[in-house]
Amino acid sequence: MNKNVIKDALICLAAGKSQVPIILAAKRLNYSVIAIDINPHAPGFEFADHSIIHSTHDAKGVIKILDLLNDQFNWLGILNRSSGPAVLTAAKISQHFCIPGVPIKSAKILLNKDAMREACSKYEFPAPSYKLLKKNEVPNLNDDDYPIVIKPALSIIGKSGISIVRNKKELVKAVTYASEHTINEMVVLEKYIPGSDISFISFVENGRVYSVCYLNEINSEDMKGRVYGKGFKTYDIDNNHNLKEKVNAVVDKIVKSLEIMRSPLMVSFRSDNEGNVFLLEVHLDLGGDLLIEKLFPNALDLDFTELAVNMASGNINHPIKIQVSPSAVFFEDGSELVSEKDCNTFAASTFKELEDLIVEKQ
Repeated sequence: MNKNVIKDALICLAAGKSQVPIILAAKRLNYSVIAIDINPHAPGFEFADHSIIHSTHDAKGVIKILDLLNDQFNWLGILNRSSGPAVLTAAKISQHFCIPGVPIKSAKILLNKDAMREACSKYEFPAPSYKLLKKNEVPNLNDDDYPIVIKPALSIIGKSGISIVRNKKELVKAVTYASEHTINEMVVLEKYIPGSDISFISFVENGRVYSVCYLNEINSEDMKGRVYGKGFKTYDIDNNHNLKEKVNAVVDKIVKSLEIMRSPLMVSFRSDNEGNVFLLEVHLDLGGDLLIEKLFPNALDLDFTELAVNMASGNINHPIKIQVSPSAVFFEDGSELVSEKDCNTFAASTFKELEDLIVEKQ
C-alpha cells in the first residue's frame, strides 16, 4: 500500500460470517474496509483491506490501534452488525475520530434495558410499566400484578432470557432464566401488554430519520413461558395511518432527545388492541435475525447492504424512496443463535396473499 495516499475507509466491528455481506458491499462501492475481530480466522478478514485481531468490546484498545493507521485512512464511518458492547465501542470510536454517530451516554442508555426504561420516564417515551431488579432478585407480587414479562437488562443474544409469567409459581424460574442471560447484573420486570410486535427499520443521518420498512415480529412461547423469535414479515402500515404516525412520532422523539446524528436504528414496539404503541427496545446496529440474508432481498427494491454502507459513510441521496413487497422469513427450531438456524422465506404479490401463503406453509 502507498502510504502517501489516504483512502476513504469504513471501520467494521467484527468480521464473522454475518459481517461478510456488509464488507463485500463496501468493497463494491470502492471503500476501504478495516475489519476488527478477536478471531484470527474470521472469514471477513479475507475481503478487508486491513485486519485487526482484537476484541470489539475493548474500545480503548481498538482506538489505540486505529490511531496508528491515521496516516493511511480517512475515517468516514462505522459498520456494526453486532448488538451488545460493540454498540458502545462504535460510539466511542465515533467520538474519538469526530465521526457523526451516537453520543456515548445515549449508547449506554439504549444498550441497557434498565437505563432505557428510566429514560422512557425522563423523556416521556410510551413504554410498559416496569420495575428494575438485581440479578436473581425475586420480587414480591400480588396475584393481580400478573401477567408480566421478565427479561435480561442486557444480553448478547437477541430474545434470550425472556419469559412471560402468569402466576407466582412461574416467577422464580423466569427470574433465574433472565439472570443467566444478563451481562450487566440487572433484570427488567415489565407489565405484559397483549398485542402485536412492530419493528421499525431505519437509518439516521444528520439527525434525520430515513425509514426503510416496518416489520411484524413473529414470536412464540413454549410451555415454560419462554419467548422465542420465530420470524419477521413485512407490515403494510400504510393501511393504518394512525399507528404509523404514532410510531414515527416516538422514533423522532428518541432521535432528538438522545441526540443521535448517524446510526442504523431498529425500534421495537408492542401495539395493543386499541392501537396504542409501547416502546420495547432500540437497536443501534444493522441487526441479525437473517434479515439481510433472507428477508430484505425479497422485501426491498434496493440492496440493503449498499444502503447501509452509504448511510454509514454519509454518502446518501435525498430522499430515499423504497418499495416494500409482501415477504416473510420464518426460523426453524435449532440453535439459540438465529443465524445458525434453517429458515423458510415467503414472497407474495399482496399482503393478503402473503398471509394465506404463511398459513398454508406453516
